[in-house]
Amino acid sequence: MDFGSSHIFTEVGSDTEEITAADLQAQNGIYQPLGSTWAPQGNAVSQANVLYDNFMGDIKGGRAGAGNEPIYDNRSPQKASTKSSDYAKPYDYLKRQSHPYEYAGPGSFIGSAPPPLPPMRKKEGAADPMDEPTYEAFREGEYQSLLRNASSKIRRADTNIVAVKFDKLVQAESPVTGSPVFCGSCGAAMSHLSKISQLYSGKFWICEFCEHENPAADGTVIPTTEDSTYVTGPGSGGDADPLVIFCVDVSGSMAVTTEVSSEVSVQGRRSDEQVALQAYQEELDAAEQRSRVAHQEALDAQMLADYQETIEGQVQALAQIQIARTASTASSVAPSTQATAQAPATPSAPPPTLPRPASVVGGAQAGGQRELEERYSAAPQRSPAGSQKPAAPPRPAAPPRPAAPPQPKKHVSYVSRLQSMQSAIQQQVDKLRAENSHKRVGLVAFNNNVTVIGDGSLDPVPLEGAGLTDRESLISLGQNFPLPGPISEVHRCLTEKIYSLTESGQTALGPALLIAISMAAQKPGSKVIMCTDGSANVGLGALNDMDNDAAYEQAAAFYDEVGNFARDSGVCVSVLTLEGEDCRAIELGSVADKTRGQVSIVQPNDLNQQFADILADPVLATNVSAKMVLHKGLFLKDGESDNPESQATHNVGLVTADSETTFEFGVRRKEVLYDNFGGTTVVERVEEEPIYESVAQTMIEGLEKLPFQVQIRYTGRDGLDYQRILTMDRPVTKDRKFAEQNANVGVIGAHAAQSAAKLAVEGAYAEAQINAIITQKLVQRCTQPEEGQEPEQEGIYQTFLANMAPINSEITRAHQQEWDAGEYMELETRSEEESDEDDVPLVTKNKKKMSKKMKNRRKNVSDRQASVFYRMKGATTKMFNKQTYDMAEVV
Repeated sequence: MDFGSSHIFTEVGSDTEEITAADLQAQNGIYQPLGSTWAPQGNAVSQANVLYDNFMGDIKGGRAGAGNEPIYDNRSPQKASTKSSDYAKPYDYLKRQSHPYEYAGPGSFIGSAPPPLPPMRKKEGAADPMDEPTYEAFREGEYQSLLRNASSKIRRADTNIVAVKFDKLVQAESPVTGSPVFCGSCGAAMSHLSKISQLYSGKFWICEFCEHENPAADGTVIPTTEDSTYVTGPGSGGDADPLVIFCVDVSGSMAVTTEVSSEVSVQGRRSDEQVALQAYQEELDAAEQRSRVAHQEALDAQMLADYQETIEGQVQALAQIQIARTASTASSVAPSTQATAQAPATPSAPPPTLPRPASVVGGAQAGGQRELEERYSAAPQRSPAGSQKPAAPPRPAAPPRPAAPPQPKKHVSYVSRLQSMQSAIQQQVDKLRAENSHKRVGLVAFNNNVTVIGDGSLDPVPLEGAGLTDRESLISLGQNFPLPGPISEVHRCLTEKIYSLTESGQTALGPALLIAISMAAQKPGSKVIMCTDGSANVGLGALNDMDNDAAYEQAAAFYDEVGNFARDSGVCVSVLTLEGEDCRAIELGSVADKTRGQVSIVQPNDLNQQFADILADPVLATNVSAKMVLHKGLFLKDGESDNPESQATHNVGLVTADSETTFEFGVRRKEVLYDNFGGTTVVERVEEEPIYESVAQTMIEGLEKLPFQVQIRYTGRDGLDYQRILTMDRPVTKDRKFAEQNANVGVIGAHAAQSAAKLAVEGAYAEAQINAIITQKLVQRCTQPEEGQEPEQEGIYQTFLANMAPINSEITRAHQQEWDAGEYMELETRSEEESDEDDVPLVTKNKKKMSKKMKNRRKNVSDRQASVFYRMKGATTKMFNKQTYDMAEVV
């Protein structure tokens, strides 16, 4: 167990903070996923200089602060003085509320008990601790009123969170056979904190959690360590090689092609359309080549004709010069010499300028082509003063210059979605054969029908028509289908079946998924990888009639039931949808979410890497449940019960190395009544008595430490049933600032992300935003250095912001879509009589079933939003413990 702080915060007095419109506007900034160098709106910026301000997430080029609003940096910033304007001023710690009562007579208030004699009267304007604001001060519909009213007060978030990690679940040391000893009242197990006492009537031990006296049998041994593991049963039998079932879409849309570099080697059968497309591309390339050759030949011919024309002009010019010279010679021998001598001298006309011939070779290789293009330009020449020069003598019209053909795309080929998927599956099959030859791999394909292929060694079993709507028959077929053989034995026949798949028809996704899970259920710990490029529209789980509420609810309920079936069967399901298509990931993702699988949107060319990532994360245990037991003075804020208890169980199902679950808890209070005549404690009010004063007290007054226990039940990979019990205690403090200074931001961040994602999936967007805001303020306080110290933890705060940015962005985008469509909803507000301060969870209070409008929100959730929501439901403390990070990892 990891705790949100080294100490448990037990103060129950009024401790609120203001949530302003600026906070909501900051929360509403759109955070686009960043690559290595690209920022939102296509602005190319350096990754080190990407800054978000607190006003709709605009990109800033420098670290200029925006008033008191923090700047969201994309990297861990360099150390800076706390007095620098580069960063936000820290939210001031709220001073601890003074006691809400003042005394009218002599005496003073000492300790936690109220004064015995002096009568008390309430201060004007003092907050009554029993009227403490709750975490759910903002319900759906109050988001708008918050913006209108500019500010509202809400109870601060605190560090009372505990995270349970499962990465070392299978590394239990020296498990013992038998069962632990449990308390007869609260169900807590005897631990190293327990003590056995001897009375005249026998031995007993007092439960540390509920103070119940339990008899201790002779020979009872108290555990000596905080961590104990017990073997509780033989289980269902283990298998070191669980199954991998690929459930693949082969509908007609899988024939859509993607342009890829010819250097990328993609195996797989090419469809007739692909062959025709490739042949057409080759013919187009040949035609373009012929066009380029013809163009060059025409250009060379034109240059040759121009050269010949130039030579002919030179010959004519030489002839004219010769004629002029002959005439000049004849006139010089005329008899009237005197007249000629008296006549003024007339300069002879200059000889015509010979055009400079251009070499055919030079024109083609040394600029002649450019000169030729200029000669045939239609633009008139002008003098330096701007006047047009006299037009040149008319000359024969030159033939039009041949148009240059478009340049073809070189080294490009076209690959269908099915071919990409076939290649990715085959690469994983080859890898499994090389690294784990005993692995068993099966295949299920679906379009209009469902074809159960298995390992390819048997004839495929097709299902169609009414068979796609009979749930029990589908489950029976999957559970009784022969197990795939080891990949080393069936590799060749499975490969042939993979490459024999063809694209056609619609999408019977629901029946195929149910059969694949039923097949995998034969070996707990198996994995099903679903890959599709469209939403289900045939058979069970069809989602093609979204306007029919009854049909949609029936389909959504089908996927919830399939998810429960997979979780209870120990099958991990991952869902991969192809980029650019609406596959209804919000419904499909519920199956993956219940089984700790992945929900991802991928490009066809990235399928191989996605398959590899899924298969590289093995299932450590199945049938996992985690029960948290608290002291009776604490309660768990599970968000689902109207009367929160001191214990709660999370049905985890399957766990991998990165699996975590978090619990949030609060401190119970009790109201102590004192009369005004001697300070006598009374149990209930009597109308005849004139005045009563109430004081809120915790139920853990006087305790210095509180016990915590988590009881984990699971089935290991060896098939045995285990129960692991971990018991710890933690000191308490009433000093909020001290608890926050010793906080574990990783635990707080993981819980914030999981809680926000859970609310977002349910459609409670406003609650998710408000809880994210108060947690952000908490993390900012936790990482704020003392005066005079360097902000060494600033990187942790920036990491928190970066990790929460994707889900904040998608929630904001969903809000904006509702506003644009005029569908923003307001729910009924709850009356004060319905509130019970003792039962307030962080994520919700007295949570009821989702309203019809909240359910309808699921219809508008995009695949990308669903992918982000489900991914953040699996957030881990490791994500938020990084002090340096890459934004690409976050989004």
